[in-house]
Amino acid sequence: MDENQKKKLNETGNELKNETLDTMKNVKDTVKNINIKEEAQNSKSYLSDLIQNPIEKIKSIANDNTNKHFKTAIFLLIIWTIITFINAIYIYKYGFSYFTRNIGSILKLTIVPILSVILLSVIILLVNQKNKKSLTTVITTVITAKLPIILADVIGLLDLISSSASRITGPISSFLSVISTLFIFFGIKSLLNIEDERESINKFAITIALFYVARFIISFLGITVSLL
Repeated sequence: MDENQKKKLNETGNELKNETLDTMKNVKDTVKNINIKEEAQNSKSYLSDLIQNPIEKIKSIANDNTNKHFKTAIFLLIIWTIITFINAIYIYKYGFSYFTRNIGSILKLTIVPILSVILLSVIILLVNQKNKKSLTTVITTVITAKLPIILADVIGLLDLISSSASRITGPISSFLSVISTLFIFFGIKSLLNIEDERESINKFAITIALFYVARFIISFLGITVSLL
């Protein structure tokens, strides 16, 4: 590696570090100012707009520099994390001692949605060198693309009430996973501002490949991060 490459790598690393620190501060401030009732209403409108015209909605969010949807996106991520926690602690039915012995595993499962969003967002930021976006914008777009998965997990709570519910929730979850994959593709395409379909597919493939490489590395910590 020559000096220019090292310099560029260091600059990229410093930019990513500063961007991450700024975003963490933004998230912290956003969480403090969340109005649950207001954001619940905003989430309904958010979902309605996504259903009516998903491609345009994702494109507008990916190209929005005002971050006006960031608070709603973080609210949705919090909801997703809570649902994941509820699913994780379902083992509590086997007894308190079983629960306490597995608290580490429960916490690891709970943070999977957060890690999934952060990991994919950072990779997109690294891949996107020509048309740079803020990490806040990328995170908002990624959460929006994963909204069908959040819905699938909400519906999946029915499985905790009745095991037979899986006959209904299973096919719905599979369908929503496909939709989310398509949304992620269009999200990446919009963030990278690529019009050529072949290049879009190539960049999407590279992004997903890097995600699974990172996923493999993280798995050594006992955490399995899922794309969907």
